[in-house]
Amino acid sequence: MGTHIVERDGRNLTGSYFDTATFGDANHMFEDSFRRVCRERVPVAFRGCLFWQDRSHRKFEQINLPLSADGDAIDKIFCAVTFNCRETNDV
Repeated sequence: MGTHIVERDGRNLTGSYFDTATFGDANHMFEDSFRRVCRERVPVAFRGCLFWQDRSHRKFEQINLPLSADGDAIDKIFCAVTFNCRETNDV
C-alpha cells in the first residue's frame, strides 16, 4: 500500500489480506470489484466517498488492474486511487 493512500485513508493495510481489512458498509463494493477483475480478467474502475470512515466529504476514484505472472491466472491486482476527484453521483 502506497504512502499517499496510507496518508489519505488514515491506516496502513500493507501486508493485510482483503478479508481482514474493514471497509464497513463499503466492503461489498471493493470485494465485488476484486472478484470481477479476477473473474472477467478486465480492469474495473469505480468511485465513491469514504463514508465508512465517517468522511463522506472525501471523494475517491479507484481502478483495479489484473496482473498475471504466468499470463493466465490472475495472481495480483494493481490498484490505483486518487482522492478529492471531481464531483459525481456515481458510486
